[in-house]
Amino acid sequence: PIGVHPTEMELLLDLFFRRSLTDVVDDWAAPHHPVARTPGGSPGGPAWTDLANNLTVLDFNSATPDFLECPAADSGDLNFMAGPFSLATWIKADALGVAVIMCKDGTTDGWSWWIDTAPGEMNLQTFQGVGTTQTSIGAANDIIIGTWRFVSTARSGASVRLYTNGVDVTTVAASHVDPLTAAAHKFHIGINDIEGAGWIDGQLRRPRVWNRCLPASEMLAIFEMERALFGV
Repeated sequence: PIGVHPTEMELLLDLFFRRSLTDVVDDWAAPHHPVARTPGGSPGGPAWTDLANNLTVLDFNSATPDFLECPAADSGDLNFMAGPFSLATWIKADALGVAVIMCKDGTTDGWSWWIDTAPGEMNLQTFQGVGTTQTSIGAANDIIIGTWRFVSTARSGASVRLYTNGVDVTTVAASHVDPLTAAAHKFHIGINDIEGAGWIDGQLRRPRVWNRCLPASEMLAIFEMERALFGV
C-alpha cells in the first residue's frame, strides 16, 4: 500500500507506546489485542517513561513485578504453529537474568522468546509436549546492561535466526518442529506464562510481531531507520 514501508507489511502486533489514560496499551497493528499493563490501577504495571528526546517507553520493574498481557481469546493470531513469524523490540536492560521478552506458551506447547541469565543471550524456544522442545540461541552479550539494543528473531519452517542491531548473532541453530497449539494461553511480554518468573528489569520500546519471516535485510533496515532515536 502507498505510504507503508515494506518492514510494516503483515504486522500482527505493534505496540507503539503512545501514552494512554487507561491500563490498556494500544496495538496499532491490530486493535482487537487488548494488551494490558499488569497489575492494573496505581501504581500499576510497567511505568510510562519519557526519554530525553520525548520518546515514550515502558519501564519494567522486576521487584514489583509488572508485565503486559493479552487474553488467550484475543491473541489467537499469535498462536503460531506451522506458519512463519518474526518478533522484535528495542530493549535496555537494568539487570540480567532469565527474562521473557514475549511468549505464548505453556511449557509444553507454543513458543517463547527469552533472555538467558548472566551471558545475556537470546533464546527462541518451541514446544511439542512434555520434554519435547527445540531452542535456538544467540550470542553471549546480546543484551547489555544500560545499552539500547534492537533485538529480533524470525522463524521459517525448521529454521530460526536471532538478530541484534540487525546482525545475525545465531550461535545454536536448532531444527524446529511446529509448536503444539497454545490457544488456551495468554500472550505475555515481560513475564513467563504462569506469571511467576521470567520478569524483565528494564525498558522496552515498540514490541512487534509479524506473521512472516523477515529476512536479515529487513531486520537491518529497521535498525538503521530507528537507531538514531536511541543514540545507537
